Amino acid sequence: MKRTGILILALLCIGAVILTAGCVNTGSQPNPAGTTWVLAGFGTGSDAASLPVTTISLTFGDNGSASGNGGVNGYSVSYTADPGAGTLTFGPIAATLMAGPAQFMTDEDRYFTSLANVTGYKLTDGSLVLLDK
Repeated sequence: MKRTGILILALLCIGAVILTAGCVNTGSQPNPAGTTWVLAGFGTGSDAASLPVTTISLTFGDNGSASGNGGVNGYSVSYTADPGAGTLTFGPIAATLMAGPAQFMTDEDRYFTSLANVTGYKLTDGSLVLLDK
């Protein structure tokens, strides 16, 4: 299946992470609960877009809830992870409704749309790779 990039995250204060897409069997993965990530950019390869101009974060809670900042708005979202299968899905996103600079809002919209399409993940070399539909 064709692999298309969703977004890139970086482990907070550690390093870059690429969120790629596609139908791949990720196999057993560490549980993402208790980890925090920041967006480093969108896409991979020729599909890569510039780095976001603001900080976008994602923190996985221990109870199936995640939260963060979309660049302008705070948000929370439920998630279901199956570390044994490497699957991950997010529920509907609840976010504040603040307005911000156009580019910040564009990055936030793209990020929220990307999260809605996540179906799996890989944790490799300090990087979180999210996989889409």
